[in-house]
Amino acid sequence: MSRHYLRRALNGTNGKVSFKELPVYHDWQWGESYVVLGNPLQKEEWIRQNIEEEFNYKAVNNMLIDWELYENGWFVSGSRNNRLWNHLCQLGDAGYYKITEVSYLK
Repeated sequence: MSRHYLRRALNGTNGKVSFKELPVYHDWQWGESYVVLGNPLQKEEWIRQNIEEEFNYKAVNNMLIDWELYENGWFVSGSRNNRLWNHLCQLGDAGYYKITEVSYLK
């Protein structure tokens, strides 16, 4: 899919999805401009500032491998590790299972 438009992620009840109080977006055929995301931020720095223990960095970084951090939200750019995406969007039965790595965050 081309990177011309993005859309706010929605869950199983059509509710807007956020992660750590930031909206989550993905590519879409029509919708908002990428300008809404603002400037890119350093995801690695965000992880280090938001994990409880440094030894959990690798696990959290792997959970967010396809997630890009911006001033105004998260952009999910791929599907190499879609467990968090599936959980937040309540796809299939993924909404029923906890994502252990989320508990590593403050």
